[in-house]
Amino acid sequence: MRRRTFLGSLAVVAGCRNAPRAEGVEVVVPSDPLSLDPRFSVDVHGMRLSRLVHLTLTRPDPTTLEPTAALAETVHWEKGAVVVTLPKDARFHDGSRLTARDVLASFAALADVALGSPSRRVLSQLETPEALDGETGRVVRFRGKSPRATLLGDLDFPILRADEAARPRDAVLTGSGSHRLASRAPGLVVLEPAGARPGRSTLHVRTVRDEAARAMRILGGRADVVANALGPTLALSLPSRSDAPAGLLARTYPSASTTMLLLQNERPPLDRPEVRRAIAEAIDRAGLVAGKLGGAGSVARGLLPPSLGVAAPPERAWAPERARAALAGQSGPLVLVTGVDRIRVGIARVIAQAIGDAGIPVEVRTFELATLLARLGAGDFHLAPLIASELTDPDNLRWYLHSQAIPPAGANRARVRDPDLDRWIDEGLAETDPAARRALYARIEARVHERAYVLPLFHEHHVALTSSRAHAFHPTVDGRWSTLADV
Repeated sequence: MRRRTFLGSLAVVAGCRNAPRAEGVEVVVPSDPLSLDPRFSVDVHGMRLSRLVHLTLTRPDPTTLEPTAALAETVHWEKGAVVVTLPKDARFHDGSRLTARDVLASFAALADVALGSPSRRVLSQLETPEALDGETGRVVRFRGKSPRATLLGDLDFPILRADEAARPRDAVLTGSGSHRLASRAPGLVVLEPAGARPGRSTLHVRTVRDEAARAMRILGGRADVVANALGPTLALSLPSRSDAPAGLLARTYPSASTTMLLLQNERPPLDRPEVRRAIAEAIDRAGLVAGKLGGAGSVARGLLPPSLGVAAPPERAWAPERARAALAGQSGPLVLVTGVDRIRVGIARVIAQAIGDAGIPVEVRTFELATLLARLGAGDFHLAPLIASELTDPDNLRWYLHSQAIPPAGANRARVRDPDLDRWIDEGLAETDPAARRALYARIEARVHERAYVLPLFHEHHVALTSSRAHAFHPTVDGRWSTLADV
């Protein structure tokens, strides 16, 4: 009944078809970005929008995820260091030249504890970069303070003007990307094309918090791009509706993300591995993929996406009877926290019901993003489904599992404390032989599986709806929106 009511509410879209719309391309998102300052963007929408405005030296290849040149003209390894050469004509939006001086100042600011950028976690592990042909030149060398297999990927940070790099948080910053920030207000961000490339559109990034309203907006012809902002089943069904605008497409793409269930390892009864394993066996993950994702995903055996080539543990069986026996006598309720998005709330309720059926009552509480992140950072929860996006290198597990990444230092919100994991993660960072490195991360995945510190649920596909004038857009494997520059 609820499903029929939800879909039926879309019928009122006919009244929206003649509503005025802004010139350009409208991108619909479910929540406002927390920050568009590229030094502080940590939420998905803030990161994706800021990277349209501010270029980074390197970025993951859109298909293979291998680090590749972005702003840089070339990047190459040289005796354990990485040498970057900037393009001769690299310029900021105001026309000023982008030189080695800007690179040095940007990395110095991002690594400075006084600025407080989250990027410091990585950049504090690098030596001070060297301008090989002077500060007005184009060639910069980077070294780690210790061997780093991730050094090329470590350069995926914004380059700012030298005189602006250390400005206070959310100050006006001059970009170098495909778009410039024209305006920002609650509910609407406007990005204008930068440079002389013809045909590039102004982007109106509009926040629409209600899922039915987001669907109505694209059915009504007012929105052009809705990426990962509708439930997959709903998104994939819209183009076949009789009232869908001509040319509306729904497409799925592979992703480098994993949805996991965080278990707060320091809060009883989740401080006991046998309880965590029983909770894992209570959850029908294949049922979640089929029922809540419409098949637009795959069950996760490990935390890392298969594209990274790390051997995953065996798939954990769904064994509700065994879970019920193991959880007999456990007290509750447990508190499961999640965001307000309909599909996320639905996933949370299925998980809560499964754990409740196994013997421990679970209370679901929903929060807006900023409040949710604050509770997770404070450890004020028992359970939390969370999407780990942009898993482009196995070392990303450091952010979620290393004891030195417990908030506020990182995103180890599950409070995992395992000296073996810490050591293996550190060894993986230093190991440059690909096969040996994959073996280390396979060991890490096996330990996480054995002790059920966190529970991998599924790898969710990107699902993008595009109007006839935005077909050039598609999210890359890492979820970035760089192809909006082609719209």
